[in-house]
Amino acid sequence: MIENIKLIGISDDLINKMINLLGYDIVLNMACNYKLVRDNIAYLKNIGITNIDLIVLNREYILLLDNDKLINLFSNSKIENLVGMINEDFTNIDLIYQGNNS
Repeated sequence: MIENIKLIGISDDLINKMINLLGYDIVLNMACNYKLVRDNIAYLKNIGITNIDLIVLNREYILLLDNDKLINLFSNSKIENLVGMINEDFTNIDLIYQGNNS
């Protein structure tokens, strides 16, 4: 199952970093849910987010959200502003996530 992580479409280097930083269990969870993770990454790229690798390594839980929930996180504000904030500092995704889950 863990080999499904390659189906997400990320580099081997990033996969190695994920295993070292996140641990086997989290990477396995992402591999088991590779279609969801792949679709969420595609959505983030589609709206203009450029620092995907940092989100994968540091905010992997965002990528495991139901796709509709992820889209809703961005629908409550102007996407351009949110994308700019996240591209400037990936940790700004926390403000969006926490603001919609409190």
